[in-house]
Amino acid sequence: YPIEPFAEIKHLFDPVVTKAIEPKNPMDLPKLVDALRKIGKEDPTLLVKINQETGEYLVSGLGELHLEIKVEHKLKDMGIDVEMSPPIVVYRETIFKPSPMVEGKSPNKHNKLYFIVEPLEDGVYEAMREGSIPSNIEVKKKNVELFQALEKAGMNHEDAYNVKLIYNKNVFIDLTKGVQFLIEVMEMIKDAFIEVMEDGPLAREPCIKLKVKLVDAELHEDPVHRGPGQIMPAVRYAIRQAMLLSDATLLEPKQILRIDIPNEYMGIVSREIENRRGNILEMNEEKDTMALIAKVPVSELFGFDAKLKSLTSGRGFYSLIDIVFEKLPNELRDQVIKSIRKRKGLPEEIPKAEAEPA
Repeated sequence: YPIEPFAEIKHLFDPVVTKAIEPKNPMDLPKLVDALRKIGKEDPTLLVKINQETGEYLVSGLGELHLEIKVEHKLKDMGIDVEMSPPIVVYRETIFKPSPMVEGKSPNKHNKLYFIVEPLEDGVYEAMREGSIPSNIEVKKKNVELFQALEKAGMNHEDAYNVKLIYNKNVFIDLTKGVQFLIEVMEMIKDAFIEVMEDGPLAREPCIKLKVKLVDAELHEDPVHRGPGQIMPAVRYAIRQAMLLSDATLLEPKQILRIDIPNEYMGIVSREIENRRGNILEMNEEKDTMALIAKVPVSELFGFDAKLKSLTSGRGFYSLIDIVFEKLPNELRDQVIKSIRKRKGLPEEIPKAEAEPA
């Protein structure tokens, strides 16, 4: 009998808050690495990675409280003294309208690749969130099941049947017809697509909900003139410029919370939520307590747990229901992009589109 593998466990939430972590005593570093690896295995919603440029260990989780309880308290119990940076919110970059076609030229001017970037259909994105369509998959051979699922979720037939790669809920589609030598550079194009999806054009934040289409290409016949050093910069440039031409913007993570409080604190708690740019979605009264469902931006939630406890004399508590990404209000967009760029050591000026539509 063939052994059926276990169904993959789907984790509903993406990490949205990151802290840098380092041991107070450098001798503890190996212990810290081991501990973080173990903690990451125990809780798959925690993401642990090393920032290659600064050598810092970055731990990402669902919120400030999540990192405090699952990481800081555990490390303390293991006897490892660490310093944690202030929490950082991870935004996402996306677009809301299709871009014109943009040409990416290789540095030696011998290769040209033409891209269009469009918003991913809502139905497809929701199907990825629910897990009925994979959020990450490389399509090596005709995967009719995947193509049909994409089409059923709202993607048009031609796009769906030419999907080559899905990465973090972004889709790469090859719509070219009979381009010579394309097969030989396809892996480089995919790698460059992944790089841009991890580092968007505005603030080098991850991208989400994009459909990147390669529509045409002219490639040099000599393999020496179409190596990674030529093809990848052309692809990165074209995708980033296409996003900027269609007014790329940031999505901010918001947590949907259930907040339980005694009735008499209803007024002050709802004011606190509004002061944090949150809104109350529903209220349910249960005997002497009130259960509020509220949606609050993660960037405004720091310190909320302590504040809720002090406002309600320790009787209020909250739990996470969902995490959603919504467009950052226009009046905050530039300020947030500049602060992220400054933190990452990038020039503070917000990138503008340089390319002309092809």
